[in-house]
Amino acid sequence: MFGNSVAIKPVLQQQILASIALLGRSLVTNELPDKLKITVERIPVHRLSDDRGVIYRSAIALKLAPLWQLPPLDIAYQLAECMAIGEQNTADAETGNWEQQSISSQNFKAQSPIPSQVGLDFSLQVFSPGWIQFRLSDRGLATWLQQLIEIPPVLSHGELGSRGKSLRSLTPTGYERPYSPDAKIPEQNQRTETEPVNQAHSLFRVQYAHARCCSLLRLAHRQSLINLSDLDGITPHWEWLEPNPIPWLYGNPEMECSPIRLRLEHPAERGLIALVLDGTEQLTRLTPIRALELANALSHGFEKFYSACRIWGEVKTETPQLAQARLGLVAITQKLLRSLLQDQLNVIAPIEL
Repeated sequence: MFGNSVAIKPVLQQQILASIALLGRSLVTNELPDKLKITVERIPVHRLSDDRGVIYRSAIALKLAPLWQLPPLDIAYQLAECMAIGEQNTADAETGNWEQQSISSQNFKAQSPIPSQVGLDFSLQVFSPGWIQFRLSDRGLATWLQQLIEIPPVLSHGELGSRGKSLRSLTPTGYERPYSPDAKIPEQNQRTETEPVNQAHSLFRVQYAHARCCSLLRLAHRQSLINLSDLDGITPHWEWLEPNPIPWLYGNPEMECSPIRLRLEHPAERGLIALVLDGTEQLTRLTPIRALELANALSHGFEKFYSACRIWGEVKTETPQLAQARLGLVAITQKLLRSLLQDQLNVIAPIEL
């Protein structure tokens, strides 16, 4: 369901690689041994832990400095300039005419390699000794969140997971059972030896968080706060219909000059978004242990979010757009939890418990 198609890190890696090619240095790196070649996957990009926003940093200039025989700060400015003004830089790349001060804070739009996706707005800065830093704008973050909402529902495999195995359901006491709302808890001697009780408790906590997300979305649909399709289905393959787009932003996002900011400003909201960012970037390369860790972190982040950020009551009546934005974050969390449970852990993602 999720994966590199919606992750932000690969998009930035693609942009950096394109800037390297624009500078005419690709021939130099292509002549290197395979272990030293600059490929998309080998471009260092990591997200910073920062409550002020979504910030990524790359040390690619430090990696290229010994290969290009240039100071890393110069390389960082050149790459940043390419990303900031794109094809307008071609002449400057050939002459070496770089205005370093002009790139202290520039904007650029990172284009996804997937044509159907919209580019994301970043501001870009260079720091000594050669760091390139990308800050995703609130407009860009809203665009990314909307893209996650618009991922089409996955066709149901019945009771089969992505690997063709029967999905398992776990009780709060750690006993394994077939997925059936009428199933009885087996006797203790029927407990599976390969399923530690503490792991079963962790999985049940994640399942509970998923079911809670589903419950909130169904309730919001019944109260006409949002509109979902196929709500009567036994699996949560619902499609978000209205509002579309979700009102993620204050202000008018259609006006480039209009001051806008994300409605989701609470630390618990930002923390949950950060966990979703981590999940989308790791989902295609998870081990079962790491998948369980990520699922537990996401369920814990959702619990903190739901405890601190109200959706009903005064929020619903006085600021319905904030309630809808929070429900959008709930829907994204539900999608990611379902993917972790069913696709990664081969455990049922129940819609109610």
